[in-house]
Amino acid sequence: MKNLLTVLLLLTLATAANAQKCSTHQRKLKNPLTWMKSNMCADDYAKWLQTHEPKPWYGSRQWWAGELMMAGGIAADTYTTANRCHSCYEQNSWLIGSQPTTGALVGVSTANFAVQTTLHIWSYNLGKRDPSKTWRAISLWAQPVAVGTIGGFLANRNTNLGSWQPK
Repeated sequence: MKNLLTVLLLLTLATAANAQKCSTHQRKLKNPLTWMKSNMCADDYAKWLQTHEPKPWYGSRQWWAGELMMAGGIAADTYTTANRCHSCYEQNSWLIGSQPTTGALVGVSTANFAVQTTLHIWSYNLGKRDPSKTWRAISLWAQPVAVGTIGGFLANRNTNLGSWQPK
């Protein structure tokens, strides 16, 4: 038991000494905007960044795949809302009315896609410089998967609205 406590004490002290040597190993809670660059010491991060310089968002095939995923979900929701059953009413009437025109649907969908694309660019640029592969994957795929999935769910719901009604 004494040996185990001694080893744990040494590990704790070694970690504390290393943290004092390079305080950027710990994420900073006071300033969340520094979280991206706080995974490594400044010198280690600069070396890593030289060999892993990321592509701009418009040159990344993965980013464009995420855009296609979002566009598909938004387009499917728009199409199924425009081609709904005749007795169905739009639930989001506060924005486009209970019987929206095609122009209103296209306008709202275009604005939605523009906002989602802006957020996707921001997320990609925020996460692409992080040394953590997990964080880079989350920053690249979380938002497109969420938008595409929600759009697909809404399109499925719009399609199935009239199927349960008696004829």
